[in-house]
Amino acid sequence: MDNLCVSLEDMLESKEDRAIYQSELIDKYKCPLVSFTVVMPGKVKQNKMTEKIFQKGTFFIETALEGYNVKYKTHRNKKTGPEGFYCVNLPTETLKKLMTEVEDGEKIGRLFDIDVIGIDKLPVSRSDFGMPERKCLICGSPAHVCSRSRKHTTEELLCEIERVLSDE
Repeated sequence: MDNLCVSLEDMLESKEDRAIYQSELIDKYKCPLVSFTVVMPGKVKQNKMTEKIFQKGTFFIETALEGYNVKYKTHRNKKTGPEGFYCVNLPTETLKKLMTEVEDGEKIGRLFDIDVIGIDKLPVSRSDFGMPERKCLICGSPAHVCSRSRKHTTEELLCEIERVLSDE
């Protein structure tokens, strides 16, 4: 799967497939869900950098969840990137705080896209609990602003990702 380019259609199909799978897991395990993917700009979503980021992310997530009732966990490796899923019997707010700490705890955490989805199947945002929004990997501005405006090129972002990984 190394160096396979993905299209916008591939990404949209993957997002829809992931949402269906998330819903099925919540129905089956009757608890909130952690859904983990890697932030990787560009058309290649499966490469050595992605693998390293995913390995680090799963380590940090699983460390944060030690001692809690994880009813189910699995990983899927797809052309659009690796995915991790954890069904955890914890209040949604507690789970969101734990995962926010994972995202914010280390510089590499900025490369983790960790969503918490409640048993109502709605994603929980940081703002729901008064938590600060995520910052841009490069400039520190709100990440969603830089992303939507395409403030930074794919090349700039990939160089910064390589720098973060080399610091690990």
